[in-house]
Amino acid sequence: MLKNPDLLLKKLYLSIDRIIQDINLPKEKIATYVKMLSDIFNRNDEQTINYMQSNVLRIAYLIYFYPINVYKCLHLIDFYYQYFSNKKAFLDYGAGPLTFYSACALMNLEGEKFFAYDKNQDILYLGKSLIKDLSFKLYNKMNFSLPDEKVNVIFLGNVLAELEEKNITPFLEKMIKMIDMENNLLIIIEPGTKKGFKNIITAKQFLNRRGFKFLNACPTEHCPVDENDWCHENIPFPRSTLIEYIEQKTGLNNKFINFSYGFFSTNTKKAFVFHENTFKVVSNLFVRKGEYAIYLCGNMGIRLFSILKKHLNELNKEFKNLSRGDIVYIKNFYQVSNFYRLDVNSEVKIIKKFRSSNFS
Repeated sequence: MLKNPDLLLKKLYLSIDRIIQDINLPKEKIATYVKMLSDIFNRNDEQTINYMQSNVLRIAYLIYFYPINVYKCLHLIDFYYQYFSNKKAFLDYGAGPLTFYSACALMNLEGEKFFAYDKNQDILYLGKSLIKDLSFKLYNKMNFSLPDEKVNVIFLGNVLAELEEKNITPFLEKMIKMIDMENNLLIIIEPGTKKGFKNIITAKQFLNRRGFKFLNACPTEHCPVDENDWCHENIPFPRSTLIEYIEQKTGLNNKFINFSYGFFSTNTKKAFVFHENTFKVVSNLFVRKGEYAIYLCGNMGIRLFSILKKHLNELNKEFKNLSRGDIVYIKNFYQVSNFYRLDVNSEVKIIKKFRSSNFS
């Protein structure tokens, strides 16, 4: 089964191309509407128009922002694929153009019922035509309503970002009333911002009190991230020719996409166990003159690790291949001032790549 997010994204782009061929909208106009939509998203006031009410803005969202959000979901489903085992009923709340289900279709996730709810029905139907093209099997199992039964999976994509902080926990209380407490998975994706990460922490604290465990590949139960900082993923985004054109015309730039996320469950066992020498990569790799460096999160908190290029060998050469989100085992390192140094005696083994489905 194909699970490579980059190849699956190409398949998605082909489906989008087939949809927009039927729309008489020049690419210059598309770029203009994408920029208009981006400006709406960037406004700080609450008097913005409901962009999903506009047909041209819905199309702009589908062409530019929708693939970005599907790509996030593809990586998370790929990385945490085992968490979806034996899940039959799904709910995507605030589904937009069925972003999550598009990723499910591309990943061939099994399920019996796929409920989707959004306050704007038109955007759901726009996404439905894409789902039909991606997976007729999933298409036939979709229901555009809130569930009339308990579900096993609830997905919330950028939903908390639209709520005031005081309304987050009441909203989550409402969500967990719809979930099967014996077999469940609750997934939250937020923008890779300080506020987005804070929303994840708020959700984690509330859900912990309701009996949900935090399933992220994190080495500690108590996040060591400073209150003035935030933890997020950062992945390169393979852009289509049309998206590259839009960015050239508008000045927008999504070569890399940032997001924070949380996986929660009352019954699922955490897939990753972190030992003393196991870490999660929480920064991009710094390539300096004569040296590689990166921030790792482990039992001792977040620390900077580095290795001189002249010390790279067969045992530790994977250090230069580390990227944010990876899980890595490192043996034989020592402290130098306020950071940790590897040398020719150090061992580095990537346990799992965030951007790959293969265990090493």
